[in-house]
Order: sequence, then structure tokens, then C-alpha cells
Amino acid sequence: MKAIARLVCSFILLFAFLSNTLPCGPGYITPLFDTTSAPENPYSEFAAGKLGIVKPTFRREVLYAAYRYINGGSLNAAEQQAMVEVWKADIDNKDFTDNSIDDAVRVWIERRKDVVGKEEKTPDIYADRSYGGYDFFPNCTRNAFETAAEILADRSTAHGPSDPNVLEWVHGQDQVFQNCSSGKQTPEAAPPGAPDWLQKDRAYQIAAASFYSLEYNDAKRRFAEIARDVDSPWAETADYLVARTLIRQASLSKSADKAGPLYDEAEQRLEKFAGRSNKFSASAERMLGLIKYRRHPKERVSELAKILSGSGDDNFRQDVIDYNWLLDKFESEALTSEEKRKAEEKTRNLPPCTKGMDANVPCRPTPAPSPAATVNKHEGELEINLYANEKSYTFTSASRPRTMKRSPPPRKWLAPRSQTRKRNRSATSGRALMRRASRRDGNLTTKAVTGARKS
Repeated sequence: MKAIARLVCSFILLFAFLSNTLPCGPGYITPLFDTTSAPENPYSEFAAGKLGIVKPTFRREVLYAAYRYINGGSLNAAEQQAMVEVWKADIDNKDFTDNSIDDAVRVWIERRKDVVGKEEKTPDIYADRSYGGYDFFPNCTRNAFETAAEILADRSTAHGPSDPNVLEWVHGQDQVFQNCSSGKQTPEAAPPGAPDWLQKDRAYQIAAASFYSLEYNDAKRRFAEIARDVDSPWAETADYLVARTLIRQASLSKSADKAGPLYDEAEQRLEKFAGRSNKFSASAERMLGLIKYRRHPKERVSELAKILSGSGDDNFRQDVIDYNWLLDKFESEALTSEEKRKAEEKTRNLPPCTKGMDANVPCRPTPAPSPAATVNKHEGELEINLYANEKSYTFTSASRPRTMKRSPPPRKWLAPRSQTRKRNRSATSGRALMRRASRRDGNLTTKAVTGARKS
């Protein structure tokens, strides 16, 4: 019986030992990521309302989407897509897909080949331009190439791709796009006898060439002239582009004093487009938002908070970006101001610096004398500067100029009576002048004494 019990215990111990033994071979570890500033991929789930655990360390634009759902609202499909694009740009450092001009340039080149032929070399097109040193900006946007392709298609349909005037139009547009990256190429005026449509188009092309070559004053003047031409098909477009020219000129201005009036003038021009329904109303709203962002940031952030608290507008994505950047700006300014205040308070609590003090010991430097203490300091004044309790006091005392008394005539010399009477009148008038100067100025001045001597 004891042998059986020992055998059973041996099997139990052997089974327990084998059950805890790990097999030899590679181990597989599944990573579990914990994000602190952004939701997990795919971002589309969070944008659709699958929030999960919302952390206070999430970025502000992520918390905004969570706020919309927690507050009882939602994001429509377009807003969800816009939020995902904002997160990819800000968190994953990916550009917006609709900012690429590649497709628009490709369409323009294909339309151009229908007129000039496929054998001709396509001109190089670069959309970015430098405006000083290594600073670049997108000079020719996607809309410029889309408009050019659309107009070329209309002109080719109306007059035929082999029409020499259509070919002339294409050559003029090629010169316009050469200004996108550098240089200044201006199309020549329409040839004599050219049809009216080519003359109107050429005037617009010349104005656009000035715009892309950074000749903003000339571009503004030319666009304004086209806007006044009621027969031009470009009149409304040119009127809107006057404001765009002012904004571009202000954006590239290095002085805030010069940029301010340009923004103000552009704002006045854009108001009439934003207040009515036309093809430029949405663009005018975006431009007005840009001006308010730069000119009136505090008013703009309050306006954006009201807009984004409910369903956004057509400019939803840019509104989210502007709102986030403005709040970051104000937060940075507040933190900087608070740090400065704490540093000043810490300095005030330090002991004053004295001569012979150890250089490693922190102390409060003695304030420099105020420049106002030496104002109106004249020759002959005594000035005393006193520093006490972190304040400076200045005492000034004016020294009274000494007057020279006239020596009496020698006793042996007796002047005639008429001369004595004249001398007495002179002395009397001199003393009266000195008394008048004393009442007016508070003391006797050297000029008054000199005048008494002469009289």
C-alpha cells in the first residue's frame, strides 16, 4: 500500500514539473501601443465617433472631434474626412492631397498638345518661387492651371485648335507660367487686327504675368482696369483678383506697418463678394478669414469657436487649423508672460548687489539712473540722485548767479549835478529791470543783470 502511495505521489510531482516547463524555441511578443497625443490608427474610426478612451493629453484638434460627439453632435462625412486629413498632416506630417498641382499640370499639358502638337517640347513648369534667400512660396496654385486648361478647351471648341489666334493664346499663356518659379516674362500685346476675345484674354494674361512675377503694383493696376471694362469676360474675376493681389503683397511684406493698410483695403474689396451669391463668394470668405486671422486674431478665435461649435461651413478644415493655431499662439504668449512675471518676482526677492560680493551669490542688480532725471539740467545746477527701497529720487538746486555791485566813485572826484542825476536814473531803471526779471523767473538771471548794466 505504501508503495502504491509513493508511486502516485511520484506521478503527481512529475506532472506538476512537466506542466510548468517552457518549450525551447523562439518566443512571439505582440506589441500593444499606447498613444498619448493621438487616437489609434485608423483615424477614421475616431472621426466617426468610436472614441474609446479620450485622454486629456490628446492634441487639441483631436479633443475637438471628441467634444462634438460628447456634446451630442456629430461630424458628417465631409467633416470626418477633413479631420482625418488634419490629423495626418499634424501628427503624421503628411501633406494634404488636394494641395498637389501635379494632376492639374498634367491636364494643362495634354490640352496644350492638342494645339501646338506633340512634337514641340513642353516648357518646364515649377510652381514654387523664392522671395528672398531660401524662402519659397506656392506662386502658381492648382486653380491657375485648371483655369488655363478650361479656357483653352473653350477657345479650341469655339474657334478650332488649328486657329492661329488660339496658338497665339497658348504662347502667351506659356510666358505667364514661366513666371511661376523665377524671372519676368510678359506676353506682348495682341497683334493688330486680332479678334476681340484675344485682346481681352491677352490683357488678362499680361496682368497675370505681373502677378506671378511679383510686380504687384502693376498687377493691381491692370486688374482694376479690366474690372472697369464691362465688355470683358474677365471683369468680375479681375475685380476679385485685385483683392488677391493686395493679400499676396501684404503676405510677402517684411514690415507689419506696410502690410496693415494692404490687408485693410483687401478686406473692404472682399466684403462685397462675401455678401452676395457668386462664384467667388466662398473664396472671398476664405480670404476674409485669412485677413482676420492675421489682423484681428482675438476676434477671429471667438468667431471660429462659434462656427465650430456646430456644423462647420465649406471652409471647415481651414477653420479647424486656424482655431488650433490661434489657441496655441495665445497659450504660448500666456506661458511666456507668466514665466517673465515669475522671474521678475524672484529677482525682487534677492538681496541687492553690493561691492565685494561673491560673484556666485545671486543678487538684485542696482537699477540704472532714469534718463528723465537729467532732463532740463542746466549749467550751474546741483543734482543729487538718491536710491532707496528700489526707487530713485532726484534733487536739483539752482545756484543764484552773483551780481556785481557798481563801485562808488572816488571821494576826490565830484561829478557835475546833471551827470549824477543821469547816473541815478540809469541805476534805478536797471534795478527795476532786475526786479521784474525776479518776479517773472523766480531768480535773477545773467541776462537780466547784463541788461541792467547796459541801461
